[in-house]
Amino acid sequence: MKLIYKLLSLLFVSVAVQSCDLMGSIDDIKPQHVVDDETVIVDASTAQMALSGVYSSVRSYDVCIFRACMSVWAGTYGKTNTSGSKDFMGDSQNKTAIKVENIGVENAYRGYYYIINAVNSFIDNLNTSNPSDLSETRKNEMLGEARCMRALINIHLLRLFGEYYDNNSEYGIVLYEKPVRDNEPKARSKVSDCYKLIQDDLEFASVNAPAYQYEHSLFSTLVAKALMARVYLTKGEYTNAAEWAGEVIDEAEDCGYGLEEDFTTVFTTQFNSPEMLFAPYVNKATSELVSSNWSATEVGRLLITLGKTMGEDGKLDPRYQATYEGIRNTNKTAKYPLIVDGYSDVNSYYFMRLPEVYYIKAEAEARLGHYDVARELMRPLCDRAGYAEDYVDRITDADVLGMVLKNKLMELSVESGEEWFDLVRYHQKGGFESWTTAEKAQLPAFNQILLPIPRTAMAGNTLLVQNPEYQSI
Repeated sequence: MKLIYKLLSLLFVSVAVQSCDLMGSIDDIKPQHVVDDETVIVDASTAQMALSGVYSSVRSYDVCIFRACMSVWAGTYGKTNTSGSKDFMGDSQNKTAIKVENIGVENAYRGYYYIINAVNSFIDNLNTSNPSDLSETRKNEMLGEARCMRALINIHLLRLFGEYYDNNSEYGIVLYEKPVRDNEPKARSKVSDCYKLIQDDLEFASVNAPAYQYEHSLFSTLVAKALMARVYLTKGEYTNAAEWAGEVIDEAEDCGYGLEEDFTTVFTTQFNSPEMLFAPYVNKATSELVSSNWSATEVGRLLITLGKTMGEDGKLDPRYQATYEGIRNTNKTAKYPLIVDGYSDVNSYYFMRLPEVYYIKAEAEARLGHYDVARELMRPLCDRAGYAEDYVDRITDADVLGMVLKNKLMELSVESGEEWFDLVRYHQKGGFESWTTAEKAQLPAFNQILLPIPRTAMAGNTLLVQNPEYQSI
């Protein structure tokens, strides 16, 4: 019992100290709350307990609920009752007005760094304690899982709050590789340094994390490789993105992953689906932590338009039809169908699915001019969606890049918020040229590419500098 108390206390203290370091003063933290970190992990079982705590941290309400804001930002959701989401809704010209004091942004910023601190506390404790009954192989597996989590959150933080599209920019994010135990100010790292830590973590995880995970709520070497492909696509290194994504696709079956035969099956099986690369474990007891509360939501202008323009023979796109048409539950989408007792939400958070890897490689190949390869990567996903057998064959070379994104939006929108980053990349790198005038009219105005650093975070860190576009606000 004392050990469990210490683990819970450590989590509380880590969160409290870290949150104050990022969001304000630590004057209210009392010395008697501090726990000696080195006494927490004493053997293999407590190490596993601590790692489970890392996985639990990703079910944070503030993190999970914020994905709705990102979908509103992208125009794939029309509205939601999520805190702060109104700022993400476009005006008549699809321009947003995200404010520095936006409560949703503030909560998400704190929530993401909460996870980073939980990871760093685990890594520091495991390396310090080095339990005698824990094999070196298993220790490295655990470290691989933890570092995969850190990379996942850091790349998300970087793309939300840092100039991730410019490797030479000084506006990266504040990087932490050790647990935060005080409120010492720390400056933002260069974008290049942020990518280095993220990729170092994923390189380690791609070699040391478990090769096979029966539960897809846990990280594996394949998930690390899939995240690396996402990182390379973000950086615009298309050859590397294609290579890492291809490795994931080739190895998926042997590692326990694979595409579902039916598009909608994945949403009823969730983290048990072979298609899910990573989604937190959820049951009724933990649902309030994930909070897939998508009540009072509606499909957004961009998906409504694409649902019509992508359909054939006067019909809607079959994925749009299956996901958004005639859905009677409160969240208005078939992607979150698991409601028990009439109100309890036990849906998970789809951080990454295998189809994303297919589309990462398809986009990378298309940008490299390998259009036939891109078509073949789209084929299994379009076939299972219900399109005619010759659907991808009829896509011209000039249309391939644009069609990759359209199909990706239909497949993966309103899951993790990844569609926002896809749209920004096409806006910056090109790819909308083949879209129709009606489709382009529903795109965001891209007047705000990044989020502001919350004022409360800057008040607690005197070295933290605001993003340029918000410095005059």
